[in-house]
Amino acid sequence: MRRQLPVFYINSPERQDLRNLMEEQFNTLQIVAERFQAIDTAAIHYTLRDKYYVSSKWPQRSPEQIAVGLSHLALWQLMAERRLTGAVIFADTVTISPRLPQFLDRLGGDLPDRIAVLRLDTTGDQVKLGRHNQRTIGPVLAQRLLSTHSGIGGYVISAEFSRQIAGHRRLHDADLETFLFGRAGPLLHVSGVYQAVPALGLATAPQAPRPAVPPLASRLLHTARDLVYFGREALTPARAIPFAGP
Repeated sequence: MRRQLPVFYINSPERQDLRNLMEEQFNTLQIVAERFQAIDTAAIHYTLRDKYYVSSKWPQRSPEQIAVGLSHLALWQLMAERRLTGAVIFADTVTISPRLPQFLDRLGGDLPDRIAVLRLDTTGDQVKLGRHNQRTIGPVLAQRLLSTHSGIGGYVISAEFSRQIAGHRRLHDADLETFLFGRAGPLLHVSGVYQAVPALGLATAPQAPRPAVPPLASRLLHTARDLVYFGREALTPARAIPFAGP
């Protein structure tokens, strides 16, 4: 039997309803998935909050955003303890595509070269995707993510990359979705951040309100950075990522 990456989903003990829904989906698809208990917002002492999430450069994060970031960080640490080569990680608010088993089988025990983290879900955002260095993995095409994709419903991450970013000096400067998949984060332009097309997860939770449009100078700075790192691909039109439904 071909080796596969382990599958986790992060779930709060207070949300037994979401746990039941995720377990039902995994059982239907015959996928073995391990529940990882989310860090409760009530357990975040103000000293821990201040240590990790107070910055003059970024707005204060909500307790929920702090808990999400610390939960994923704890799961990355578990990956290191177990000496995993990588992992598939879902939030508990995602509808999972029936094509996920085929993807996991073709993916095997590690991500392809050049891909450090592969976003699996879609929130309906209009995003830009690269045309170079694409990789076919079973039912999906992995394309480089060139613009912000909000949310953090599901992704595959290599253990090596999770170890690197767990100690990143800017890990706690912003919410985790911006850090991993945001244009204003430190990874999108310089790391192998990819998007699965079609998406294998569909975010079902209400999305956070869109941030205010940044000042013109900030937008021009981001555009210039895009052109430096992505070249002409930065001019690619944005489009919504379809979901690989039944």
